[in-house]
Amino acid sequence: MKRERVYLRVPFAEKEEAKRLGARWDQESKRWFISGERDLTPFSRWRPPTGYRPHNSPNARTLTEEKVTEDVNSLVNRVRQVIRVRHMSRFTEKGYIGWILRFIEFHRGRHPATLSSQCVSVFLSFLADSENVAASTQNQALNALVFLYREVLQIDLGKLEGIRWAKRPASLPVVLSPNEVTLILTALKGVKRVIASLLYGTGMRLTEALKLRVKDLDFELGIIFIRDAKGGKDRTVPLPKGLREALQAQLLYAKKLHELDLADGLGAVHLPHALERKYPNANKQWCWQYVFPSHKRSVDPRSKRIGRHHLYNDIMQSALSQAVKNAGITKKVNCHTFRHSAATHWLNSGVDIRTVQELLGHNDVKTTMIYTHVAEESARRVASPLDVISQTLLEQQIETYAHDLPHQTCVAAPIPDKTDIIASEEHPLYDARRSCNRSGPVGWLKRVWTSSLSWVGSRHSD
Repeated sequence: MKRERVYLRVPFAEKEEAKRLGARWDQESKRWFISGERDLTPFSRWRPPTGYRPHNSPNARTLTEEKVTEDVNSLVNRVRQVIRVRHMSRFTEKGYIGWILRFIEFHRGRHPATLSSQCVSVFLSFLADSENVAASTQNQALNALVFLYREVLQIDLGKLEGIRWAKRPASLPVVLSPNEVTLILTALKGVKRVIASLLYGTGMRLTEALKLRVKDLDFELGIIFIRDAKGGKDRTVPLPKGLREALQAQLLYAKKLHELDLADGLGAVHLPHALERKYPNANKQWCWQYVFPSHKRSVDPRSKRIGRHHLYNDIMQSALSQAVKNAGITKKVNCHTFRHSAATHWLNSGVDIRTVQELLGHNDVKTTMIYTHVAEESARRVASPLDVISQTLLEQQIETYAHDLPHQTCVAAPIPDKTDIIASEEHPLYDARRSCNRSGPVGWLKRVWTSSLSWVGSRHSD
């Protein structure tokens, strides 16, 4: 009969001490453990809190709401209620609750009301030192805990001191050239191409595009209304003329799906805030339907009602990844890259930075100014010092190689089969090899270099 085990959470730096006290490592589950018959007092600091999931299970390092203690479960419900009263995003709700549960787990299941501000500082420092998280991740954890204490527990944390902040790297956004955008859009098909074109043509976020309702498209004025965007703000962006027909065709498809849902006694969509109570029949009206509805019905996790939601983010992300791969682009591209590219191309075309700020929905112009890093015109006026000496350096290298190259190797080789593009008449080596005997090794190398550059340039332009 297998003895009962008590699993431990032993930091890497303390594994030798755990071994000395008698802890053992389970290679199969990748966890430290001791026998349940032993005295657990020496191992109390490594005991996981109630509801802890081992790191090799799904949702590692996270407390699950089904297994947490009653006090913590009640706290999570209070947090969720306060967030929904303030009409905060469901992504914010998910993120905040996740960080609160992780904070409780870090302090071995103790209720946050019993912890001081110093405990918050220790946790945030742990994220930077041991977890090596990004500065934005650490700030998100800080915001979640401040919200917990200030808005839910009504406790003043005071000044948080002694926090070791994660270093914020001076990273620049990835920007695509117009040619690269064209290649990616060409590789996309159907509604995914329409969405990607909308992201680049308007600079909106992926979630903003997927949440568009029929009433948000104004073809007469040529604008798109973006409702309840990041920070709960509304704004307008120009409707690209090249997308008018594609969006009208998409609306016809969405209307057919809506009519099928109505015929089955469904067709209701989620309405923001309290509009559903104020207008009970509005959720089935055509103007409130999504422009990009999902191809299948689903169950609303809050109302438990069967309906048709908009397309999910993952569908677009996976399609874009495949399109970037097919287009042969080596940059790290995601849906937000279209937003970066649109902002940069607007600035390069002479659009005022304040206008770009309004189009993107930024609170502060400093956020928009990050796109001014692509000052293409000024960068092109700066000549590379290597270009100044490149011609002389090239001639010296050719002369050096020519002295080392045996003359007998420069024999005109037979022309291979033209089906091989590398050895066909299109390839620069074709003409260079034919003239090898006439010009010698120096002339041959020069011809190869010149022909290669012209051939690569013509291929790139094609």
